[in-house]
Amino acid sequence: MLFRERFKFEFSWPRMAFIGLFASFNKTLTGGGYGPVVTLGQVLSGLETKKSVAVTALSESLVSLVAVVVYFSFGVLFDVDLLFSLIVGSLLSIPLSVYFVKKVHVSVLGDLMGLAAVLFGVYLLFAGFF
Repeated sequence: MLFRERFKFEFSWPRMAFIGLFASFNKTLTGGGYGPVVTLGQVLSGLETKKSVAVTALSESLVSLVAVVVYFSFGVLFDVDLLFSLIVGSLLSIPLSVYFVKKVHVSVLGDLMGLAAVLFGVYLLFAGFF
């Protein structure tokens, strides 16, 4: 995202499907990373940043729902209380998130998204070593 002007590519449905497949695989294995991968793929293909964020939010919720169903079907158990707490927190953040995306200028939003992805990546890299 920080260098998006240098790495743009032409939009294509197969490319978007591949980005979605890669992001879903990453989400399934690690529990995260879907949003940044899909949003970055959309922005680099020329789609508007704000619309990319909205589409990613919707698709991520559907992918997460399918993942929970698959985990249940394979007998993987997890803390339902934690799940409920995270869902409530996420639902409460939606109005603030939508307001923020609507009010922040597109270039600033892209830079913030790129910076956040780098900072989270560096944090996770170092958290794995310590």
